[in-house]
Amino acid sequence: MKNTLFYFVLILAAVSISGCGKPAGMPNLQSCTITVLDGGAPLADARVMMKDESNAMMLAINGITDSSGTAKMKTTYTDYVGNGVPAGKYKVIIDKEPANVPPLKVDDSMDTKQAEEAMKKWNEEYDKIRIVPIKLTSLTETPLTLEVNGAVEQKFDIAEYK
Repeated sequence: MKNTLFYFVLILAAVSISGCGKPAGMPNLQSCTITVLDGGAPLADARVMMKDESNAMMLAINGITDSSGTAKMKTTYTDYVGNGVPAGKYKVIIDKEPANVPPLKVDDSMDTKQAEEAMKKWNEEYDKIRIVPIKLTSLTETPLTLEVNGAVEQKFDIAEYK
């Protein structure tokens, strides 16, 4: 019985250890911090996302800014989360939801035209309280880029795009 328990624990430990670490084919990660400012003031609780310009890597790269406006970027691939970013050229997307987002008033009793009108009105109200300019929230429109070739510390001031 002792031997069976010993081998069970040994196999369990081996399986646990083999599931840890960087996945095969995962590139090395470089330290990457991005600071987001709004008119020179730190922007806390903003989401920062990066997408490689070549679209070759299927990785989720993101971070959330702290009270100093700084996000430590992390790379996620399936169940693996690593600190940093693979070397490459990236588009950077920034977004932050305002505190008082108006409710969207659409329900099943509306026809398509009424629902579209309600959505248009909601978008107009949201644009009045939007914190981050809309083009910085879009992968196709963002002018923000970053090249990673070693450790990177980058600052972006969203006020330049308002």
